[in-house]
This record gives sequence, C-alpha cells and structure tokens, in this order.
Amino acid sequence: MKKIQSTAKRIIMLVLLIMFILPMIHQTTTHAAEKITHNFYEIPVTVGEHSDWPLSGILTMPKTASTDRPVPAVILVHGSGPSDLNGNAPLFHPDIRPFYDLANFLSAHDIAVLRYDNRNFAHGVHMAANYGATFTVIQETVAPALYAAELLRNDPRISYVYLLGLSLGGMVAPRIHAIGGDFDGIILMAASSRDPREISMTQNLLAFEIAEEQIKLQTAQMLMLAEMGDVDLLQTLLGLPPETTQDEIIVFIHMIYENAMTELTQIPKQLETTQKLFDSISYMSTAKAQSVLVDPNIGMYAYYWLDIINHSFELYIDAVDVPMLIMQGLNDFTILADIDFARLQNRLYERENVRFRLYHGLNHLFMPSSATNIQESFQEYAFPAQMSVHVLRDIADWIHMNTVS
Repeated sequence: MKKIQSTAKRIIMLVLLIMFILPMIHQTTTHAAEKITHNFYEIPVTVGEHSDWPLSGILTMPKTASTDRPVPAVILVHGSGPSDLNGNAPLFHPDIRPFYDLANFLSAHDIAVLRYDNRNFAHGVHMAANYGATFTVIQETVAPALYAAELLRNDPRISYVYLLGLSLGGMVAPRIHAIGGDFDGIILMAASSRDPREISMTQNLLAFEIAEEQIKLQTAQMLMLAEMGDVDLLQTLLGLPPETTQDEIIVFIHMIYENAMTELTQIPKQLETTQKLFDSISYMSTAKAQSVLVDPNIGMYAYYWLDIINHSFELYIDAVDVPMLIMQGLNDFTILADIDFARLQNRLYERENVRFRLYHGLNHLFMPSSATNIQESFQEYAFPAQMSVHVLRDIADWIHMNTVS
C-alpha cells in the first residue's frame, strides 16, 4: 500500500512539475486591481501566542477605528496545504496573495482583518512528528481560528467578528462556529458540503484525464527549447548542473517522459485502490484509523479523514443561524459550481439570511481565469494575479450590511 501511494504521489508531482515549467518561461498580462488608499495600520500579532503552535499574523486595522467607534473584523481561514499569511502557497507565483488582497481592500473600507500563517506552513513537520496518527483538522485549522477569534474579541476597537473560510476553511467553518467561534456572520468562499474524500477522488480523476496529453505537449515544448539552444534556461528549470550539455538535456527530457508515461499507466489501478481505502474509513474504529497510513509523503493517517467524516459540514450547518455569504467562481476546477455550489444552494436557499454569489471568469482563488480544465487552472497560478475587485466589494458591502450600528 505504501509503495502504491508513494508512486502515485511521485507521478502527480512529476506531472505538476511539467505543467508548471513552460508557463513560467513567459510573462502574461496581469489584471489591474482597484487602487487602494492605505488608510489602515498593519499590526504584527501572534495567534495562539501561548499555545504549542503559535502563528505569526498581521491585523490590519482601519485608522478610523477606536474604542468609541469600533469596527467589524473578519478572520481569514486557509484552505488545505501549507500557505503563508497572505495565502501564497508552493508553486504559486509570489504575487498570488488572496489574503493580502482581502486584507488591504477590506481594511481600506473600514473593516479590520486578521490573517496568519497556517499551521502546515509554520509547523508542518514538527506537528506531524508530535501528533502522528492523531493529527486532525482541529490542530490544522480549527484551533488557530478559535485563537484568532479570542484575539479579536479582546480588542476594544472591534465590534463584530466574522469568519471567512476559503476552501477547506469554508468546509469547517460551521464546526469552528459551533465549538466556540460564535461568529456574527460567516463567508464561505469555494466551499463544499460534500465529503472531502469524494472531492479528492474527483480532482484525481480530472487530473488523470488530462495528464497524458499534457505530458506529451510539455515534453515536446521542452525538446523544442533544447533544440533551439536554450540550455541555460533548461538547466535552471530542470535543476541540472551548469555543465550539462544540450545532448544530455535532451536525453534527460526523454527520460522524464518515459518515466512519467510508465507510471501514468499505473494510476487507474492506484486510484481504484485509493477509492477502496477511502470507502473503508467510514467503518474504521479510532484505533484502526490511527494505524492506517493514507499518505506516507505527508504522514496523513485515516484518522484525519475519519474525524472529518464524523464532524461533517452537514452535521453543523443546521445550528448556524447567523448570516452567511456563499461565493463561488465558475472557473474553479477544484470546487465545482455545478456540483458543490449548487448543492449548497439547494441545501440553504430557504434561509432568508443566506446570500449566494456566483462569478463568471474567476478561479478557485477568485482571480480572473480563462481556464477550461484543472490543468490550465494550475498553470495560471504561475503568473501574478489579484483577487477580483467585484468579489472584494461584495464582501465589504455584505459585512457592513450585516453589522448593526
């Protein structure tokens, strides 16, 4: 099992490497964002200062805020995987910073914003070693959000506290609210009520469907660069020594291609095995789930999934009676508008305090996108982009609308 999962991880990373190499060679036109006047303070803070895993953060506070005129505040909660306080993640262009965009815009419009490194980014290796098989989304995402809420509520310049959850952050937002967050409103961005195992398998299948074509295309493009004599560039991109010759680079590219295609043929069987493992988690005892390693590359055990299954979005959403804003991009191929957003609409449409917003031409990070599949969406993250001003305005307007003076 471990060998199968490790092989699958290697091929996925290899495909991602190939997918990102060519897009990073050229620059593209970026979308202009609304000019923001920086009429707010940036205050360094520590979220969970006295906890085992403190996190560096920034509280952007409007200059108009005071104890006599407190302002609403929003906590930004990350999706899965390591990402810094700006929402930037590995393989992203350095200027892909959704949380930075949110903080700057909202605080320029009289809303305080608290953003912080997520724990996978700041403490991932040490947390994995410390918790091992007992690691769950509580340690990863829920606990930091509760510390963040406590920090804001102790600030007399803050009136109301909202939570904004992106992707996984949105999926666990009802749980955070129920076990102590007690927010005045919740914003769900690219969230889903589906079982995350189903989402994971959907993404894997989509990636597999385009992998063979993409490997062939990117290999041909790299060979063309090699034949044109772009040796220095390819040495850098492929991590080869500077003394590597043109002929050696061509051989290396062919080797990458052959290895990728060989491993690609194994993926259907690997996905079938993963699906069977995922299906079995629901029936595992706690002890069993803590003994089954699902992903050896990041040390994730079945218990992580079992905890989410037992504390699902659906379990908590009925207890959420505060206003909610649910947002989705049509060009999101991670969380799907016709499945995930539609399911939330069908589940919550009768609630008068829930608003839905669907945006054309925006991706998973609510940035402009022309992608038509998940591979093209990944490629777009290699270029600078900013969160749509339309989205930022809608969030600011909704918070002010729901903040009672």
